[in-house]
Amino acid sequence: PEVLRRWPAGGLGNTAWALAVLGCRDRAVFRALAERAVHPAVLQAFSAWDMSNLMWAFATAGVQDMELMEAVSRTALERQLQHNHVGLALMAWSWATLQVTDTALMRFLLVQAKGDIRSFGLRSITNMAWAFGTLGVEDEGLLRLLAQQLMRCGARNPAGP
Repeated sequence: PEVLRRWPAGGLGNTAWALAVLGCRDRAVFRALAERAVHPAVLQAFSAWDMSNLMWAFATAGVQDMELMEAVSRTALERQLQHNHVGLALMAWSWATLQVTDTALMRFLLVQAKGDIRSFGLRSITNMAWAFGTLGVEDEGLLRLLAQQLMRCGARNPAGP
């Protein structure tokens, strides 16, 4: 649609997120968002959070758009986008939920996760572990770090979720 041609990068992620939260599963709507998102200028304008948010929405809606996934992966790797722990977990969770293996992207996320493991909360730990397990990404070092962080989180909040 014409209106999407003027949509900023962050607006695409936020719109997709809102649609997914509202239960929209309309592939035509998500395809229109993906078409805008893969535009080179939009890809370059995306922040790491914009990408994580957008991909979470597509995964939540159950919409596997390979053109979008490849473009987001390529851009994240080329730009070496630095995700926070939530963004890391959401990116990995999105690929795993959509059952798409992207070894280069997962390795990139894995390296970032190892460097930022102490900021991970319970949800990020479980999402990351589930995603890597689902995709068959094996890294004993990351699993050990996730387990250690899980123990630290549990010690701080033993009755938490």
